[in-house]
Amino acid sequence: MLHPRGALIARLDDVTAVSLHLGLEGAERGRHVEQLLEILRGIDEPVVVGGDLNAHPGDAVSATIAAILPDVWTRAGEGDAMTFPSSVPTARIARLLKK
Repeated sequence: MLHPRGALIARLDDVTAVSLHLGLEGAERGRHVEQLLEILRGIDEPVVVGGDLNAHPGDAVSATIAAILPDVWTRAGEGDAMTFPSSVPTARIARLLKK
């Protein structure tokens, strides 16, 4: 089964906004994060990234991305922030990140 993934990157005044949906498999997510971080290294203005990482907070991909893009919820959120599955969330795989 094909699960298309990708990122939409837009510059809005002095902020770059990214909407993304990473792959389901660890290696695929790792490649996606490396591609994203390579693009973001060349951007000096603030960056906001939101989307489905398909990764739990303890996942290696989450740690890689958090080193560059801190998780906004850890700074300002309340509650458990669970996002998956949508019917009865028990895991947190979607994030809002800011550089």
